[in-house]
Amino acid sequence: MKAGAGVVLRIGFVLALTGAAAPAFASAREERADAARLIEEAHQALSWRDGTRARGLMEQAAAAGDPEALNGLATFVEMGVGAPPDPEFALRLLEQAASQGSLAAKLNIGLRLGNSERAEDHRRAVELLTDVHNNPPAPQAREQARAIAAGGLGVAFLLGRGVMQDVARGVDYLEEADAAGDADERSLFLLARAYQRGWDVRQPDPARAFSYFERAAEQGHAESAWQLSVAYLRGAGAAADDAKAYQWARRSADAGNTRGVVTTAYLSSLGRGVAEDDREARRWYELAVEKGSPHALRGLGEMLMRGQGGARDEARGLAYVMLAERAGLREVAADPEARLPASSTRTEARARRIAENWLRTHTLASASD
Repeated sequence: MKAGAGVVLRIGFVLALTGAAAPAFASAREERADAARLIEEAHQALSWRDGTRARGLMEQAAAAGDPEALNGLATFVEMGVGAPPDPEFALRLLEQAASQGSLAAKLNIGLRLGNSERAEDHRRAVELLTDVHNNPPAPQAREQARAIAAGGLGVAFLLGRGVMQDVARGVDYLEEADAAGDADERSLFLLARAYQRGWDVRQPDPARAFSYFERAAEQGHAESAWQLSVAYLRGAGAAADDAKAYQWARRSADAGNTRGVVTTAYLSSLGRGVAEDDREARRWYELAVEKGSPHALRGLGEMLMRGQGGARDEARGLAYVMLAERAGLREVAADPEARLPASSTRTEARARRIAENWLRTHTLASASD
């Protein structure tokens, strides 16, 4: 699940008003009713883009210590509603809300900690998400709370974050979230990979993997968009279609995905799914070279050595080819039958110097990335 304002806001809206047990005393009921009214008015003000009023109303609701109001205020603080964002303050509010029984806050904390880099955060995330999954609020948001928690638990078990890795259980949780209509783009991507690769007890299912990749890509997941482009090129899970392969590669590239950038360059250089345009291919390769992509280094290196799409620069081109080979990429980027021009000893020496200088300012990725 994605961390950050989007997740917290979503859960804040869904769960802030869910039914807690009725207080025993009339004054407590009145306070709870006042808090619920203020929360509703705060969300309404936010929908009208009046962040200052929304923040003030939510602060009023939280002042009496209502746990769901505290959770709601945390969402506003995280998002920067009515004031600059303050993630640390938001987390303190969530902890206070969770300590007072807000399952929405527990869910928010669990999702947030699941994206931490610390192992102890991962373990606590699993505890909190398991609590929400097994004891969801009643009754309005029960199924959605379980589904959101299942998504977070699915990632945890699939990747072994905070719990012993259990791929089958992780996929089961992700499928539970998806069945409830609450799988986010990362969950859909992981499900796609599970059926693409046949993880654990699943059998490879290219069509099902394609469907998950497509849904994730439609939500803006750039790596899934690239996976779709490859699927269309290979006819894996869908009929081969170079035009659609280019469209998805370009969408992935526009979102900043390096593999999407490389594939866009490659297809442009060959005229597959788009008009052949060596100059455009070089432009895309240059972008991916800055990210250290061996495939881009190889593709651009060959084009520079041959003078395709622009001026010929044999030394720089050879340097890029050398770098790609250092990363483990030895095959040619375009036509396997097309040999690269032979280089002189002097050019090779210049190319080695260019490669070493490049490595001083760039990080060379692995050819398998």
